[in-house]
Amino acid sequence: MQLNATAPILALYANPEACLKKDFRVKRSSVAYLVQMLSSPKDHGWGQDIEVLVLLYSLAHGLSLSVVSSAFGIPKSTVHRITRHVIGKIKANLKTLISLPTAYELPEIGDGFYQLAKSPAFHRAAGAIHGCHIRIKPSGNEYHKDCINYKLFLSIQMQAICDSTGRFLDVFIGYPGSVHDARVLRNSPIFCQALFPPAGWFLEDYSMSLMARCRPDSTRIMPGLGVWWKEHLEG
Repeated sequence: MQLNATAPILALYANPEACLKKDFRVKRSSVAYLVQMLSSPKDHGWGQDIEVLVLLYSLAHGLSLSVVSSAFGIPKSTVHRITRHVIGKIKANLKTLISLPTAYELPEIGDGFYQLAKSPAFHRAAGAIHGCHIRIKPSGNEYHKDCINYKLFLSIQMQAICDSTGRFLDVFIGYPGSVHDARVLRNSPIFCQALFPPAGWFLEDYSMSLMARCRPDSTRIMPGLGVWWKEHLEG
């Protein structure tokens, strides 16, 4: 089935010169990569393009099934089926998208941070680590209070490690918003199992030297670059 170009959101996608970041929170190249990665000879129905767009649009704005249904001109039941289907396919390919670098890739990552910071001190930076709060709806039981974070909204936490280009290397998700980020780190596999970075490399964090304090004999996190790195990516 072909895309319905009469829907404004699909007309935008059909225009190769249009920027998709405002509506889908990702670049056109990222959309194309997802479509290509998730495509299969067994695909049928609406097509991989529209399925990826439906999921990205829903996630980008936190919209209800009804709103997404109206935006794309498709039934609510189809929106529900598409989102579950595409999320399942992404989950199955997660290790392709998010993986720790090999020893051969580390020098290139370190050089990337060196170029960003304009300082040789970051030649041994294996990644930038930080956390964020993902808004959730209350669960309806007494445990939802555990999810109230320091900004007083309900959330779960995501700890992520990225390289100098913003590519995710590792994610750890699920702790309630009230938990301190240092505790999230201490309980993450990357810390508990000493998975990354290898000896002689460090992870950079803009808020505090968590690993330097918790594991002085192994992995280190150094503060300082994170704020500038964030501004670089957003700018």
